[in-house]
Parts: sequence; C-alpha cells; structure tokens
Amino acid sequence: MTNGIRSKHTADSGTSTRANRQHRVRWLALAILGLGLFVGVVDSSVVSVATPAMQEDFQAVESEMLLVVTVYSLAFASSVLLLGKAGHRLGLRQMFALGAALFGASSLLIGLAPSIGFTNGMRAVAGVAAAMSAVSGLALVQGIFAGEERALAFGIWGAAASLGAALGPLLGGWAVTYASWRWAFFINVPACLVIVSGSYLWIAEVQH
Repeated sequence: MTNGIRSKHTADSGTSTRANRQHRVRWLALAILGLGLFVGVVDSSVVSVATPAMQEDFQAVESEMLLVVTVYSLAFASSVLLLGKAGHRLGLRQMFALGAALFGASSLLIGLAPSIGFTNGMRAVAGVAAAMSAVSGLALVQGIFAGEERALAFGIWGAAASLGAALGPLLGGWAVTYASWRWAFFINVPACLVIVSGSYLWIAEVQH
C-alpha cells in the first residue's frame, strides 16, 4: 500500500512538473511571437526618421523616398489575405520562422544597399516577410492559448505592436544621430535570429 501511495505521489509530481513546464513554455512562445510583431511594426515607422539621411546618402529624388515609406506597407497589406491560406498549408510555425528569417535577411541587405532602387526592392520583401510573421503569429496565439489565458495573451501580443510603433522613431533617431541610418535596419538582424531560434525551441514544443 505504501508503494502505491508513493507511485501515485510520483505520478502526480511528474504531471505537475510537465504542466508547469508547458505553462512556462507557452509564455516564452508568446514572447517570441510578440517580438516578431514588434520588429515588423518598428520597421514600418523607423524610416520616418531615417529617410532624410537615406536621401542624402543616395542622392535620391522625392518620389523614390516616398516609395521607401509606402512600399513596405503596400507589400504588407497586399500579402495578408494570400498568406492566411498559405500558413495552414505550410504550417504556422514554419511560416512564422520563415517570415522572420526573410525579414532579417532583407533588413541586412537594406543596411548594405548600394542604391535607392535596391533599397525599395528589399523594403517590399521585408513587407511580405512581416506579413508572414504577423498572420501566422495571430493564428499561433489563438492556437496556443485557451480560456482566460487567451485574452491576456492577445492583449500582450497587441501591446507589442503599440510598443513597436512608439519605439520605431526613437530607434531611427538613435541610429541616425549616433551611427548611420543603416543601423536602423541592422538592429533587426539579431532580433530575427532570436525569433527563429525561439520558434524552433518553444513554439515547436507547445504545438505538439
């Protein structure tokens, strides 16, 4: 009988440990999903401060600089509906990670851009990549959390967008003032490495 009690206690402890780990991993996954949304929103607002330095660097005309600002949002908006279906075919976590990887690569290339035309092309790629992460991220939050936790998770995930909109101009101003406009895009690269790694560490775990 004593052995039975010990076995039950051990089983209960194991169940509790697994539940605690799953709870912790869910919120780590949310942090990664929020970071993905954050960098995407930052990139939409950071150029508002960086464009004068970019124009001077490239000797670009006003119409080319206007495209720097708008092409990202246009690419994002035009991709959202198509990506919703693609995410369920490819896999939401895979699409989220791929979007983050593509976003990081395009940000690196924008920072290294030799011309304004190349910059605008990569801004369009970054817009599509941000849409990939945003669409799949929304579905992942929906799937990972349930009940009261889901409402809180959506609140935190949405707050990441608000934080990105507020900090984008500040980060752009810091880059232009203390380094170069190119660093407004270089800073996305390490963030995207964290996002991709976290996708395979934590999002993958809570999906299974």
